[in-house]
Amino acid sequence: MLRTQGFDEVIDASFLQRTYPDAQMGIWGVWDHYVFRYLSQRLKEPQPQPLFVFVLTATNHPPYDLPPDHRRVPREDARWGGERNSKDLWPNLDTWHYATDLLGGLVQEVRTGPLARDTVIAATGDHNVRSFGLYATPERRHLMSQVPFVLWGEGLACGPQRQLPASHADMFPTLFPLIGVEAGYVRSGRDLLRAPAGASATMPPLSLAYYGRARSAQGSWTLGDAGSFVCTRPDPKRASDCRFDATQDAQARARLGLLDWNVRAALRQGQ
Repeated sequence: MLRTQGFDEVIDASFLQRTYPDAQMGIWGVWDHYVFRYLSQRLKEPQPQPLFVFVLTATNHPPYDLPPDHRRVPREDARWGGERNSKDLWPNLDTWHYATDLLGGLVQEVRTGPLARDTVIAATGDHNVRSFGLYATPERRHLMSQVPFVLWGEGLACGPQRQLPASHADMFPTLFPLIGVEAGYVRSGRDLLRAPAGASATMPPLSLAYYGRARSAQGSWTLGDAGSFVCTRPDPKRASDCRFDATQDAQARARLGLLDWNVRAALRQGQ
């Protein structure tokens, strides 16, 4: 499946165990620090052509185990401002710290080394540990599906985009221009480093999930269901703006269908 999507090679647990005979296994595979160790070494090798690497950390998933020799970082539990209704809160934060600390180490190594000017590093996540945030009030429920998207580089500024909805579909349209690629790929979303083009934009600020949920700057809804619309931040001064937009809903459904078609068409061509 990965080769059909354009990947030339896959570095998996068995490969890492052959490379590092001392590599121990957790329930999801080899511990993350071996993944980052290999990546650090791989980046130092001469590259005959530009190299794209997609790294998936696995430690921060249930049952939230850590390497036997890993020392958990002490914390002040009283400073946690989120909800505490999950027994997995503290173990999850421990594994999250382990994985993100490894990422931070790699970022520091690259950013202070000879690859700094020729390397773009980005990080994202699947979801925001949905039970642990401050999502108790209706106007904040949309934050349950938020994900981080972090870029490292000189002169990068996201401007007003930080306050606008976005999704995973916007990530590669943001990354490609940073390496000089302006065409030849499916424009699944918009460039988050460019200012929004206004109401007439073909890619308005929108968070679009493949399972049918959408969010605009005004509210969120289930595609095709006007009755499901909920205002994100009720504002008496802009009450008229907070309503279901049938045109935007139709555009969002068409966009989701087009993305699905592109994936299926590419998979058929690769068979």
